[in-house]
Amino acid sequence: MTTLAAEPTACFIAAPVRDRRAEPKVNSCHPLRAGEAWRRNVRMTQVQRPRSALVAASIALAQTCTPNVGNAHEGVAATTAGRVAPVQAVVYFGGDILTMAGPTPSHVEALVVRDGRIAYVGSRAEALAAAGAGATTVDLAGRTLVPGFIDAHGHFINTGKNLVDADLFNTRDIPDLLARMKAHVAHVPEGAWIVGFGYQARNLTERRAPTTDELDSISKDRPVLVVDSSGHLGAANSAAFRAAGITADTPNPAGGAFARKADGKSLAGPVEETALNLVREKRPAFTGALADAVVTGAQDLWASFGQTTAMECGLGLGNDDIAIVRNAIDKRLLALDLYVCAKDSATDETIAAANRVARDYAGARSDSLSERQGALV
Repeated sequence: MTTLAAEPTACFIAAPVRDRRAEPKVNSCHPLRAGEAWRRNVRMTQVQRPRSALVAASIALAQTCTPNVGNAHEGVAATTAGRVAPVQAVVYFGGDILTMAGPTPSHVEALVVRDGRIAYVGSRAEALAAAGAGATTVDLAGRTLVPGFIDAHGHFINTGKNLVDADLFNTRDIPDLLARMKAHVAHVPEGAWIVGFGYQARNLTERRAPTTDELDSISKDRPVLVVDSSGHLGAANSAAFRAAGITADTPNPAGGAFARKADGKSLAGPVEETALNLVREKRPAFTGALADAVVTGAQDLWASFGQTTAMECGLGLGNDDIAIVRNAIDKRLLALDLYVCAKDSATDETIAAANRVARDYAGARSDSLSERQGALV
C-alpha cells in the first residue's frame, strides 16, 4: 500500500450522528442515491495538526447533510485548495465533543480553533478564556463533534472522474438515459469521450443496458460510454469500440464478456467486468482543469461525509491515475490524506511511479510543515 498524505490533517465533523433529544435521523446524502447532490458545494475548513495533539484537522459542515448551526462557522470557511487564511478564534461547544485520544472515547466541553489549528480542548470556561475577546462561538445544539472518518474501501480517483461525467443516477428508462447523455454533450470538451455513470439496468423499465445502436444516436463519431453504478458493467457505442480496437472478432477477455447480437458475433453494446476495462482504459487522460476537478470534486464529496482520509484501492484502473495524483500534489489540491492500493493488474512501472510520487511528496510535505512551524515560533 502506498500512502499519499496531504499536508498534516485529521478532521472533526459536526454531524447529527446522535441526538439525545430525538430519534436518530437518517442522513439523506448517500452517494448512491443522492444523484445531483454529488455536485453540491461543500464548505469546509482545514486546520493543521498541532505537534502535540492526536486530534486535529478540518471541520466539515455540509449544509445539505447537517442541521443549520447558524452562520458562525462562515468565518473559517476555506477552499479545497488547502489554504487557510488567518482568522479569529472559533469556539465550539454545546454538543458531544469526542477527542478519541485514547482507547475509549473521551468527552470534552469545548474546542478552540485559531489560525487553522486546534488551539485548545477542554472545559467551556477555559476555552472561552483561551479564545480571547472577539472570538466566534458555535453552539452545536446537541450535535456530535468527532475526529474525521477514515475511508476503509473507496475509489477516490475513479469517483472523481464519475463526478465529471453525466449523472445517470435514478434513470427511469432508456429514453431518459439517452436524454441525459445528449444534454451532457454540450459540457464535454471537443475530443473527449461522452461518458455517463450511475444507471442501474435492473431498475430501468426495459430491465437491460442500452445497445450500441441506441448509444450511436448520441454520437456516431465520438466515443460514448455509460457505466452502471456498480462500476462493473456498462455499454459502449460503435466509436468507443473502434477507439478501443474491439471488433466482432475480439474474443471475450478472461473474467469479462462482450454482449453479442442475435447472430452471435456482432457487438451488441453491453460490456461486463474486464471487457468494460478494455474499453474504459482507452479513454483519453484527464489533464489540466479536468484533472483538477477529479480531485476537488471527490474530496468535496468525501468531506461532506466527514471523511478526511480517502482510499483509492483501484490504482491502475485508469492509465492516468498517477498523473492525476501528482497534479494534485504539485498544485496542493489535496486537503485530506490519500491511501493508494494498486490493483493486481497494475504493472511494476505503475507501482514504482506511485512510490516515487509518495517519496517526492513526503519531502515536500516535510518542508511545508517546517516552514509553517517556523512561522509560528
